[in-house]
Amino acid sequence: MAGSKKPPGAEKSESLKAIHHRVRNNLQIISSLLGLESRRVDDARAREAFLEMRNRVHSIATIHDVLEQSPSATLVDLLTCARQMLPDILKFSGAAGKIVPDVSGENITLEFDRAAPWGLLLNELVSGVCKRARSAAATVRLSVSLSRDAERIVMTVADTAPELPEDFEGLATQPMGLVKSLALQLRAELKVAAGRVTVTIPDGAD
Repeated sequence: MAGSKKPPGAEKSESLKAIHHRVRNNLQIISSLLGLESRRVDDARAREAFLEMRNRVHSIATIHDVLEQSPSATLVDLLTCARQMLPDILKFSGAAGKIVPDVSGENITLEFDRAAPWGLLLNELVSGVCKRARSAAATVRLSVSLSRDAERIVMTVADTAPELPEDFEGLATQPMGLVKSLALQLRAELKVAAGRVTVTIPDGAD
């Protein structure tokens, strides 16, 4: 009896998922090494730089992980990614007991080439909340929501931490510079208000 044939494209899909699996594992190793190396650094600013880089690497690894589990070989579910990323970002930032997170919205997919910078952008925004939460007197509530508006993807990150300055140009910190760079890469529009950042991304690649 002849063996059943795989549907067209199945082998390619399996190969891509295997690649994502290996990349994910390698990125997790790098993330762990950065975390271990940070413990050997005495300078506080240098240590924080190591930890920030670890979070970024881990966020990209999460996107590979979600894509590996996805029925699609090329599309990433952003809601699944956000729900998987947030607990890790809070834990790695030492804010797990300080922030109460909530992720809601639609199951929106984005092609991997744009999902990677999207994941980094979300990491930077949430990491920024973690930093501001350090000076908060009470528990900080953090919400991430995803929705569609016509042909656009809208992500809102809102929190109750001490207020985020509205003037991006006036911020000298590296994370916000990276946020603007990632938004430009995604062709996204950024809007900043008290306790809220809205990112609007065109739904469709060039």
